[in-house]
Amino acid sequence: MRKMKKILAVILAISMIAVLFTAVPASAETLTDPQKLAAMNLFRGDSADGLTPQYLAKAPDRKTAARLLLRFTGLEEAADAYTGTATFSDATSATVYWQPMIGYLKANPSAGFGGYEDGTFRPNDAMTAQAFYKVLLTILGYKQDTDFTWAQTFTFAASKGLSKIANKTSLTNADAATAMVEALNANTKAGEKLVNALINDGVVTATQAAAAGFNVITTITGYEAQYTMAYGGANPLPATVTAVYQSGTSASVPVAWSSFSTTVEGTYNVTGTIEGFGTISTKVTLTKTLLITDAYPSGTKEITVTFNMPVPVSTAVTCKFGVSVLQGLTQTWSADRKTLKITRTYNFTAGTYTITALNSTKEFAVENEKLTQVEIGATNLYPQSGAQDLNVTFYNQYGSPMNPLTMSLQLTAFSPEKPSAPAFVFSKTATSILISGIDNLAVNDTLNLFVIDNATAIAATKRVTVVTAPTISSFSFGELTIAASATKILTGTSGHLLSVYAYDQYGNPYKLRTGNQDISSTVSATVPLFITCTDSTIVNPAYIEVNADGKLFFKPGAISTTKGGTVTLTVMSPMNASMANATFSITVYEPAAISTLQIQGVSTTMYAGQWSPMVVFAYDQYGNFLSLDNINTPANLAKLTLISSNGAVIPSGNAGSATGIRYNTATKVLEIYGAASGTSTVMISYDGRLQATMSITVQASAAPSQLTGVTLPTVFQKNAYANLTLDSFALFDQYGAPISLAAGYTITVASSGLTTDNPSITTATATAKITAPSTAGTYDLVFTLKDPSNNTLSSQSMSVQVVDTTGISSYQFDVIGTMYSKAPTDPNYQKLINITGRTATGVSVQLVYNPATGLPEGIQNVTSSNSAFSTEVRAGRLYLKANYTGTASSVSTTLKAWSSTGAELASTTATASTVAPYMQNVYFIDTTKTLAISGGATKNFSNFLAAKDQYGVTFNLPGIDVFYMTSNANVISVDNAADTFTLLTAGTCTLKAYFPATDRTLEMVVNVTN
Repeated sequence: MRKMKKILAVILAISMIAVLFTAVPASAETLTDPQKLAAMNLFRGDSADGLTPQYLAKAPDRKTAARLLLRFTGLEEAADAYTGTATFSDATSATVYWQPMIGYLKANPSAGFGGYEDGTFRPNDAMTAQAFYKVLLTILGYKQDTDFTWAQTFTFAASKGLSKIANKTSLTNADAATAMVEALNANTKAGEKLVNALINDGVVTATQAAAAGFNVITTITGYEAQYTMAYGGANPLPATVTAVYQSGTSASVPVAWSSFSTTVEGTYNVTGTIEGFGTISTKVTLTKTLLITDAYPSGTKEITVTFNMPVPVSTAVTCKFGVSVLQGLTQTWSADRKTLKITRTYNFTAGTYTITALNSTKEFAVENEKLTQVEIGATNLYPQSGAQDLNVTFYNQYGSPMNPLTMSLQLTAFSPEKPSAPAFVFSKTATSILISGIDNLAVNDTLNLFVIDNATAIAATKRVTVVTAPTISSFSFGELTIAASATKILTGTSGHLLSVYAYDQYGNPYKLRTGNQDISSTVSATVPLFITCTDSTIVNPAYIEVNADGKLFFKPGAISTTKGGTVTLTVMSPMNASMANATFSITVYEPAAISTLQIQGVSTTMYAGQWSPMVVFAYDQYGNFLSLDNINTPANLAKLTLISSNGAVIPSGNAGSATGIRYNTATKVLEIYGAASGTSTVMISYDGRLQATMSITVQASAAPSQLTGVTLPTVFQKNAYANLTLDSFALFDQYGAPISLAAGYTITVASSGLTTDNPSITTATATAKITAPSTAGTYDLVFTLKDPSNNTLSSQSMSVQVVDTTGISSYQFDVIGTMYSKAPTDPNYQKLINITGRTATGVSVQLVYNPATGLPEGIQNVTSSNSAFSTEVRAGRLYLKANYTGTASSVSTTLKAWSSTGAELASTTATASTVAPYMQNVYFIDTTKTLAISGGATKNFSNFLAAKDQYGVTFNLPGIDVFYMTSNANVISVDNAADTFTLLTAGTCTLKAYFPATDRTLEMVVNVTN
């Protein structure tokens, strides 16, 4: 318990009254013990003369010492407020001032200051050295009858550094000062120097303690006035600071910092507490900005990146080697997305790397892989022929094993018992060192092994003992690991691993030797285990052998290439009839392939001359759902056949030739073709098995039958014109569905006053120009839809009003987008000035433009308020261009249109930016594309990609960093160095283009045909 703020009162109570400090000498080394206490304001005289010889010769009594303890333990106020009647029999020998305290001590013996057995307290008795040391030990945190007995007071006090007044038969104030100085230099029970505790609790200051000659901390260094901490990052406050002592020495001392929020952004005042000094203060600013807290190589093929907070999924993290962004890396995130593992299949090259996430970067260095430790794991060898594994591991700087095959090694072995034994033969594997020739040694011989790396001189030595060769006494199978992380073993696969458990006659684990030394598919007198299979045409045990890890390895040929099924492997011991047989069941699956098509019918009404989609679900031979895309191979499409009862309505054929039935690679559905109207029963088969029989009705082919609307201005300025295209007409077929104009059909144009350059619009002559006359008035236009036999099917009429300039009540500029200010001669960066007119009722007017001015009739000119902008006429239209040479980021102008009489007709604002063009939008020109190998196998990506800059102008892609990918390298391969892709075989594949600059991935589905 620490109540050090009471100590001042405790110690001051020794002198009882205090008025003045006693003057002290200038040098702390010459101070007496009373003067040291006076320098700290802990000891005073009882008169204006201060520490006089008379005062120092006085003796403190028991009641004074009692108050010392009560004040220290925090009970003084309770004692002075005591109103009970219980007290010691001699309490009245003290003045009235002391009575509440003495009564309290009687009523509360646990307070620590008891009386005598006769019921007295003897308040005025002089304090003895033993009693005073007992009080000081209590102040230091020790308790009588717990830490020491009354009889042990002097010896226990001496063990704590309190002994100078132990031989005093009577005690004076000077003696008390000496004992108190001893206590100030002693440690409390908590391990803290008492003078430091006084400083920490504000009883005295470090300056006072230094003036008294105590070697205390005077200043603190080694910390900043302001720190910044990233959200989720490490606490930036130092765990230790530098303490400078009064003696001039310094030392590192711990600091206990107050807490602050690590979740709410802001700046926090933080206080640090230092034992023996007090407190220091600083500020910590917490920011939630994403920061990379660390990045470092954690393996030869792995980089670890840590962040101060969870990284959003949309945030791109890039890794650069020098200035190049690395591609083909695998990124694996922790569950909290605060740690990222970046890996690749080969070692990272030594050099400087940079990780970037948003605005945070972290640079680090990767070293070449180097050997740091060699360890020989073998403990015993056996007197038998063949190679034995010494279990030698070579560790790199990351603690991972290195490949001995890449190392230059000195390998030596020597047997003290058989110095003339033939030389031992060493061989290296990818994971360890093997030794042969142990059959020349006998049981209990030893072998000294030496492994030295020539490049680093790192070595390992070990003495191993030759023991009786172990024999397999028990065997069992473990777990099957299917190659390539597959979920089932497919025909024609290899590389599967089957773990096993074997034990020798000593009960120790036995690691099977490589190859077929311990297990074989043929019975041998030298091979302890025999493996067989219930059907070797499915799993052939002759192609199963032990790998370096002691697991059964399925070599090519172990699994049938054509036949599936379930078999049982059995391992038995011809050499040990008592060993139980072990069995393991393995199922080999034929690759999943479409076996059944669930055809539910046609999803829409069929019309003659159209392909219609069907609702179809595919299932494999195991009854599992399979993507219908699996049918999209030439062989599978040829298996899908259709037989029609009426070939004129739906032709018979197969999907391979797309006759009657086909697979649509764009929509990824099966479709059926209606050749003519009528009804037919179709039978659809796959791989010779009937899948569905359906009766299908094909409606007559859709044809234009009704013209319902024409998109054309209803008000023209005199001599103005408007163009009609096929998109200007709203046509519907006989079934009420929208339709385009078909070949042979005609839309005629007739008018009472307007003229047209094409009165008969067809698919071959698909445009018409409608021109207003020079006379104002109202005119009729009639549009008539006719079939190939010139029969009228439908017509639409509309009235067109022709007005002169006075009929246009207002003009308006179309919005002009942001321009580029530094390409005035490039037409791509010029903006068309388009002006529209309206009647008094707000109806838009088709204006006529003057080819000389590029402006509508009635508008004399357009002015610009800024000379950086100018206009030019091109192809009969007026264009705005900008040529700004200043330093501002953008520049603006006000455009105004004026009449011939000087009246302002319209105004708008145009802005030009000085930012150089950069790629803002990039895209595949077609998201779905069919390409034929016969048309050239190798294609340039640039022919299929397009980009726009921020001004909407086509952007040149060459030179832009891009990484290309393919979803199926068997169908299409990509060459990132040449920016090309190559068509390899028929099928469907998705090409992807990743642009690091915009962190965007584009996709184009490609259907490859021969």
